[in-house]
Amino acid sequence: MLIRELLSNPVAGIPDIEPDLDPLRSTWLLHECQVLDIRINALRSTVAVLLEQRAAFDSLKGNTGIIVMRGIRSVHWEVIGSVPGSLTAWVVVGATVAAGSEGFEMSIGLSPSARLTGVAEIIEYYAVDANIGLIIPDYMEASNSEILSTVATWESAAVPVERSSLHSGQY
Repeated sequence: MLIRELLSNPVAGIPDIEPDLDPLRSTWLLHECQVLDIRINALRSTVAVLLEQRAAFDSLKGNTGIIVMRGIRSVHWEVIGSVPGSLTAWVVVGATVAAGSEGFEMSIGLSPSARLTGVAEIIEYYAVDANIGLIIPDYMEASNSEILSTVATWESAAVPVERSSLHSGQY
C-alpha cells in the first residue's frame, strides 16, 4: 500500500498497539521523531502528519509514523522566531493529547522552536515500514534527491505494522 491510502479512511486489519506503547496515550514515545510533512484535506476534514521514526525511541515499531486527525476542528502551525532554512529536521520535543469539549486536542512541540496543534473528533496513529532503507539523511550534506530517496513521502510504499485510535467520548 501507499502511505497516502491511510488518509482516506481508517484501515482495518492492522494489529492494535499495546496501551503502554501507544504514542497517543504515552506521547513521550514520539520524542525524537521528525515531522517530515503535514497534509490537509479540506474535503475530508482531515489533517495528517508524516513522521520519521528511525531516530526515535526503540519502543516504536516501524520506521515511519502517520498521525491522522479526522473531523478536524482546527489546525495551527507556528514557528517561533526566524525560519531555520530550506531543509529543517523538525524534531519532536514534546507532545500531548487531551480530551476536550470539541474532541481531542493534540499539541506537538518541535525543535527548533515550532508547534503544531490540532483539535479533531478522531485521532489515529499508524506505524508502518516504508521502503526507505536504514540510513537517515544528513539534511546539511545530502542532495535533494538523496533526501527524497531516504525518507518516506505520501507516495512511499509501506507495510502497516500496528495502529491506534482515539474517538470522541473515549480516553
